[in-house]
Amino acid sequence: MYAINEVVSALFFLIDPATGKPATSKTVTAIVYDETFTQFSTPTVTEIAGGLYYAQFTPDTAGVWAIKFSCASPEQYGGLAFPVGVGNEALLANGTYGLSALNTDLDALLARLTATRAGYLDNLSGGAIALNADMATVLSRLSAARAGYLDNLSAGAVALEATLTAIKGVGWSTETLKAIKDAITALNNLTAAQVWAYATRSLTDKAGFTISGTKTTLDALNDITAASVWAVATRNLTAQAYPFTNAAAPVDLSNLRHASYTLLTDVTYGLSALNTDLDALLARLTATRAGYLDNLNNADLLNLRCTTLNVHALLKAKDSALGLSTQEAADVEGKVENAVDAGNLTHDITTVNDLAETQIVEIAKAGIYSLSVFFDLDTLETAAEGGTVKIRVYNKVDGTNYSDKPSAYAEYVVGQENEYPSVEINLVHGYCKVTIQCSTDVTATRTIAYRHLERDLGA
Repeated sequence: MYAINEVVSALFFLIDPATGKPATSKTVTAIVYDETFTQFSTPTVTEIAGGLYYAQFTPDTAGVWAIKFSCASPEQYGGLAFPVGVGNEALLANGTYGLSALNTDLDALLARLTATRAGYLDNLSGGAIALNADMATVLSRLSAARAGYLDNLSAGAVALEATLTAIKGVGWSTETLKAIKDAITALNNLTAAQVWAYATRSLTDKAGFTISGTKTTLDALNDITAASVWAVATRNLTAQAYPFTNAAAPVDLSNLRHASYTLLTDVTYGLSALNTDLDALLARLTATRAGYLDNLNNADLLNLRCTTLNVHALLKAKDSALGLSTQEAADVEGKVENAVDAGNLTHDITTVNDLAETQIVEIAKAGIYSLSVFFDLDTLETAAEGGTVKIRVYNKVDGTNYSDKPSAYAEYVVGQENEYPSVEINLVHGYCKVTIQCSTDVTATRTIAYRHLERDLGA
């Protein structure tokens, strides 16, 4: 990125096609085009040394400026584009999308998506159908009634055991609630023989005590029969203390209250409180929201990651001599809608075409555009085959024939370099073709992945 009125130095390396060596002491001319692609100036071209020439110009308006170099003998041409405008310092320091801001956001994302949480995403691979089926199974098993039973566990096994021990009391052996009920019921059906079977059953006279009616003394009461007892309308035993809930009520099971009653009615973890919390959870995790989880198991996420890597590769290329400048990197970042992505493509390197320069793809495009081609040579890397892999891009300069000299070139040595090379051309016009060539044989077909991205720059 260059500032307005900043001197721009453009370099041109001249090679003699006949010898393949640098062409020195040659006459080279240059034409500068402004941001509207109108001729701006024809600066003097000076050789630095060894076939490297340069020309300088000073842009006066923001935009993309270009310079074209020409040489009649040997006949060679070349062009460069220079974005002119605000420097990259403001972009790098931007509080929203500058390096520091992006690093902060990235740290926050890494803190939230830990390796453990990332592993949880694998549990979603079953999709909405499997999740819905499992949820239906869970709901059928955990009915509202069964969910209420969980309240009994709130005090823990120790508390329940202590409560049970208190209920049983000292001296408990093999008694059951059924046995207790039968014993209480039996009290209402005592026979005279059962009453008189007890060793102590006497009523003691009191001095001056008399009884009205036909029985004038306590001794006279000894002739009470079972029939006379049952003739009394009310003959229930009356409860007096814990565990009876009503001291004035008859003694029976309906008048007993278990100690767990306070747990079942607790306002924090009782049945009603837990039911309220469960209703709140069901309201938050609706069927629609549960369905959103399926989006985490989507192949599009992989494509999104790949596209992001491509954009980062374009931005990184601004540091190379023939790569993108800062403005072009900003254009890729801010105006991706102008780019055309061919998607994920593949090419087979076979035992037949491995050593020959083989065309991968022809880009049939008119007008001026920039071109980026990205490769994944992981299959060659894994097999340790191919030796030095050369990638070339040719431009059909006259509209009919391709140039013998590539417009862009990349070289990758298997086992020694990153297996993701890329080729960048900032300014190209008309058809282009991409070729690949290995220096050593492959033992079997190796399928490599690649994709190319073009961005229109004008007619």
